[in-house]
Amino acid sequence: MDPRLNTSTHRLTDLPGEKHPQKCQSCGAFDPMLGMPGVIRHSIDRWREHDHNDRPEHKVIVLCDKCSKRVIESHPRLYERLQANEPFPGCMALCVDCKFRNGVSCSHPDAKANGGNGVMLTIEKPMMAMVDGTKYRGPLAMWGSPASACKQKEIK
Repeated sequence: MDPRLNTSTHRLTDLPGEKHPQKCQSCGAFDPMLGMPGVIRHSIDRWREHDHNDRPEHKVIVLCDKCSKRVIESHPRLYERLQANEPFPGCMALCVDCKFRNGVSCSHPDAKANGGNGVMLTIEKPMMAMVDGTKYRGPLAMWGSPASACKQKEIK
């Protein structure tokens, strides 16, 4: 753990800018096809934020490639790139028109981030693999397609 990192260390999720599942929070680059079935794009990624003890949190920031290269590596806090199509309630194309989407978070009481048991998503089972690489070693889930439905979704 970085000695400069503590509970008050600046968070990238607090950056100004619109919080939207298909828009870079830093520069505003927009990709309307991001997360759509049959389309895999890598120009905009979702990054899960970790706390000062490197534990994953229910916080995500959406950044384009250019902005992520500029801010992620230089930041003392740990950020993990979510896999393409990996479910994250509130930050999926499926969530864009839902009344429970609050930026890139799900505000439904059933969401785990809000103390619930979890929202019910319709999604294909991921393909699992074991990776033994230089930057990561362990299991890896590869999501073939995005979530197609959410039981708790209500259109705005």
